[in-house]
Amino acid sequence: MSTGTPQNSSKNEWLDRKFEDGRLGVDCRYPECTDEPEPRRPGKSGPPSKFCVRHNNKRDRQFTARAEEKAERDRAAADEADEETPVREPLPQILHRRAHHLAVLAELGPRLVTAAQTIVDAQQTILDTEAVADHIAEIQQQAETAVRTTDTARAAAERATHAARTGLQFALLAAVGAVAERDAATKEAATALGEAAEADTRARAAGRALDELAAQHQELRGHHQELTGAHEQLDTQHQELTAQHRALQETYSELSGRAGRLEGELSALRPRLESLTARNESLEEQLRTGAGELATASARAEGLQEQLGAAQAERTREREEHQRALDEVRERQREETGRLRTQLAALSGPGPQHEAEAGPEPAAAEDTAAKTDERGTGEAGPADFPAPGPEPVDLGVHDGRHWVMEPEPGRTDRFRLLADEAAVGTLAPALRGSRPTGQWQAGHRRTRLAPRNGRHFADHTAAIRAVIEAENTYRPLPAADNPVWAAIPADLRTQLSSAALNVNPDRGYIAALEPAAYRRALASALRAARGHGRISPRHLTVLLDAPRADFGPPSHERAQRLHEVLQQLREHLVAGADGPKPEDAQGTEKGPQAASGR
Repeated sequence: MSTGTPQNSSKNEWLDRKFEDGRLGVDCRYPECTDEPEPRRPGKSGPPSKFCVRHNNKRDRQFTARAEEKAERDRAAADEADEETPVREPLPQILHRRAHHLAVLAELGPRLVTAAQTIVDAQQTILDTEAVADHIAEIQQQAETAVRTTDTARAAAERATHAARTGLQFALLAAVGAVAERDAATKEAATALGEAAEADTRARAAGRALDELAAQHQELRGHHQELTGAHEQLDTQHQELTAQHRALQETYSELSGRAGRLEGELSALRPRLESLTARNESLEEQLRTGAGELATASARAEGLQEQLGAAQAERTREREEHQRALDEVRERQREETGRLRTQLAALSGPGPQHEAEAGPEPAAAEDTAAKTDERGTGEAGPADFPAPGPEPVDLGVHDGRHWVMEPEPGRTDRFRLLADEAAVGTLAPALRGSRPTGQWQAGHRRTRLAPRNGRHFADHTAAIRAVIEAENTYRPLPAADNPVWAAIPADLRTQLSSAALNVNPDRGYIAALEPAAYRRALASALRAARGHGRISPRHLTVLLDAPRADFGPPSHERAQRLHEVLQQLREHLVAGADGPKPEDAQGTEKGPQAASGR
């Protein structure tokens, strides 16, 4: 019979020693290591090391401890969450482990065959032991038969002495042979039982080895399933990427077709572009002609300006003379009022009642002087309007509109002027550093106002008068539902688009405008004006109401060109609306108080 000892055909001596004496050894405790643990050194006490020679160091022992703690935490977390899915490991580590397990299985294959042969031999030995037991039982039965035969012979010997003596001798010889044969059979059975027990021990060791190999096979099959799942995921990602690639190819084909169509449209639009270029050259020629005419008109305007300056100087002289006469009249009125008070006091005697009755007379005299001044010049003196304060001030009705002055919300040093509850102007004291100079600044619809001489007004009354005069000459735009907005000529729209393209809404003066809401509205309107289609009345209103200074400095030609186009568009809209005619509002923003055009 075969003893089941594996042949030493492997190159790994540790695997060979695992199967020595029919038992398995213990691997190194380091993860993925199957080497033999380092034996205990001679003279050292305590248990032997659980790590091989290569991993029996502090760093690898700490790494193993951390790995086991992490695996324990993962198992505990999985048990708490009732998760049966094992913790996924990185794909390279799984592939490395799989290759290592395949190599171990390849080396263990011959040993598994030998172990199976050992089990078969052990089973055969057990069967042989049963046959020996049957043989022993048969020998015992034969011995009993021989004893019975001996007893029969002994009885026959009693009947026949001679025959019994002879039969007795033969019986004794047969009994001795039967006993010897029984002893030999007993020894053979004992030997067979020992071999059967040894074979059973080897079979149990082989069974344990098979159980461990089955567990390893189960683990390998789990890793194989994980790899299969990873492969399926990669296959799914590959299919998704293939679909995306196909979609990108379709998009590229569609864009190529659109590019071809756009090229065709461009070829069709080239003749129109050439005609527009020729028209542009014609317009430039007209522009040059108009520039000559403008120069002539400018020379004429300069002459008119000189005449206007002389007229203004004459008017100033007349106003000064009138002011001196007015001061004399007021002085005489004050003297007359004092004389009247003295006479009343002498006639009536002292008393609060007479003082109260005589009190209103000086005020009435001053009102009479102010009315006389209004009838004489049409302008009021410095005391016409109350001084600004923290409360709203009623300025009265001027040119059919009710005016109110109130502080700006959250500020006490700036005021706004409301005409029929609509804010149309601003008022603020002029400062030098942080100190007031006694003069005032005024603004009308985001346009800064200034007197003929200087930058600031002498007092708040003059500043208020300037705002009222600017509002009287202001020509409002038609309502948004007026048909004139939809009837803007194409050439004006083209000029507006061309001029708006030359002004950048994200840089320069426009990018620094305040407040931010107005800056965003003006930039949005400029972007809308850059298109060749129709622009909404809301955007056009923002552009038309914006002052010239919001588009750029006075020397900025592109900003000046945009302002001129907007003024032409404003003239067209006002002329076409049901409002004041263009010839009735020639003086828009040209009053003595306007510091810059609209």
